[in-house]
Amino acid sequence: MIVEKYYSLAGQNKFLVNRNKKLEDTKEYYIAVQRGVEERANELNRISRIITEDINSSSKHLVSKEVYHLKQTIQVNEKIDRILKLLEESHKRGFREI
Repeated sequence: MIVEKYYSLAGQNKFLVNRNKKLEDTKEYYIAVQRGVEERANELNRISRIITEDINSSSKHLVSKEVYHLKQTIQVNEKIDRILKLLEESHKRGFREI
């Protein structure tokens, strides 16, 4: 009976050793997967920062262009106002001379 228990325990031990090895392999697999996921997440974060910086830079550039065009428009409007004023003055002078 002791011999039977010995062989039974030896068999259970062998089974548990094999199971432990499989669990260890599974653990290593998931650790590797986690590292891969972390590396991909870091890469995505890096790309996200680049895109955000590019958007910010583009936005600043567009605002700068918009300000420039607004100033140009104001200058054109001021010139048009001066031309209209000169036309009105010359029109009034023209009627006085008649």
